[in-house]
Amino acid sequence: MALIEVEDLNVRFYTEDGVVKAVNDLSYQIEAGETFGVVGESGAGKSVTSLSLMRLLEYPGRIESGSIRFRDDDALDRFESEYPDNVVDLDAVRANHDVETAAARLDDRDVSGVQLTGDDRYEDVPPSELAAEGVIDLDDILDGGFGADAGLVAEDDFVVHDGDRRYLELLRAPDDAMRKLRGNRIAMVFQDAETALNPVYSVGEQVAEAIRHHLDYDEEAARERAIEMLETVGIPDAEERYSDYPHQFSGGMQQRAVIAIALSCDPDLLICDEPTTALDVTIEAQILELLKDLADEFDTAIQMITHDLGVIADICDRVMVMYAGSAVETAPVEDLYYDPKHPYTAGLMGSIPRIGDERERLQTIPGTMPDLIELPPGCDFHPRCPYAEDACVHNEPPLVDAETGESPDPAAHDQHVAACLEYTGDLTGDLDFEVEISGADPRERPDRGTGPEEADPAGIDTDGGDRSERGARDRNGGELDE
Repeated sequence: MALIEVEDLNVRFYTEDGVVKAVNDLSYQIEAGETFGVVGESGAGKSVTSLSLMRLLEYPGRIESGSIRFRDDDALDRFESEYPDNVVDLDAVRANHDVETAAARLDDRDVSGVQLTGDDRYEDVPPSELAAEGVIDLDDILDGGFGADAGLVAEDDFVVHDGDRRYLELLRAPDDAMRKLRGNRIAMVFQDAETALNPVYSVGEQVAEAIRHHLDYDEEAARERAIEMLETVGIPDAEERYSDYPHQFSGGMQQRAVIAIALSCDPDLLICDEPTTALDVTIEAQILELLKDLADEFDTAIQMITHDLGVIADICDRVMVMYAGSAVETAPVEDLYYDPKHPYTAGLMGSIPRIGDERERLQTIPGTMPDLIELPPGCDFHPRCPYAEDACVHNEPPLVDAETGESPDPAAHDQHVAACLEYTGDLTGDLDFEVEISGADPRERPDRGTGPEEADPAGIDTDGGDRSERGARDRNGGELDE
């Protein structure tokens, strides 16, 4: 079992204008010691996903369904001892309940068939009918996060035994248990350092507070650890700056202080939301090197959210590309750069500037991110995709193995999966973009994280015309420098 497993996560924001579908049936896993990149345009759902993992979504946001499972043996032992009444054995649940009764309870809760299955065909089909037809079983209800609604588990049963597996179900964990996890086992580097820091406490005190709370250090030991962490992230004269307030730090130094807070308790999972945006290139390189060292030496898992594909190429093992709240492609980092499978991924790569580029204008992806209140029918990307066909307008593409067209195995981290009808055989034409590489292939190098040196993503033509005409044109994509 991976360190963190996200399965069928759905997040909604209930606004006066309508329901914003911020995250839709999102599933992924991160292993201990793995650096997992998440990329996409603003509004793709990257930050909302991270806040959901931390259970920090604010009103009007709501996690509608799904499962977030965290496995750390030390944390499990601690919470099983501290919360003996919140432990559940799923083998006993399966033995003592039947799917028909559980599904009938979901009918009473107005849970729809599409919520359980993720299949739009079952939107108007009640769960009891799906159970009678054998479409769903108890595991579908439990894995979808509806176990409490169906009366299978208690609302706060979050320490889970499932055969020889144990994990914490974070979406059912009580608030005080989450406070013990946050900043300790799971830490986050927030995107906006200026608002993440409390203006009325010194920066050093804010680092030391987490250390005292989670590691049970006394005042002096916490202060020494805090100064050490400030030095680690590149704060000059850290001992003297310990007593400074956030307004006395530059934007880049504030960002480094937030990183110091996140790293202070040696978390098992570090979520980084654009952690290097405000840093100059020298400090950025130091921070990225520090993150790589954490992953290699302490088996720290990192979820790296960034717009910078160069950062992804440098430190990540795998990458997930998000669009309009959904994953459209997931692959090992080298496979994604050298052989992107989704037109959106190729468009992102083709829009990257490089030194020496002689084009007057960068290549762009036409249009904008769709309205998340009213997503387009079929493929969310089809209004912007030059390869779209009629099938793309009417059919929502599943996330499948790009080689076989079959449903992916979540535990197979070497798979290259994409959500495009090209890989289910429903398109009449081909995706004829390509990537040309200059220099050695990093897949043949012994060291991890060197990334593509010069990639020329053939990109997406945006000049109009029918599909066959676009496919015949000579594409001039931008090169990607590391």
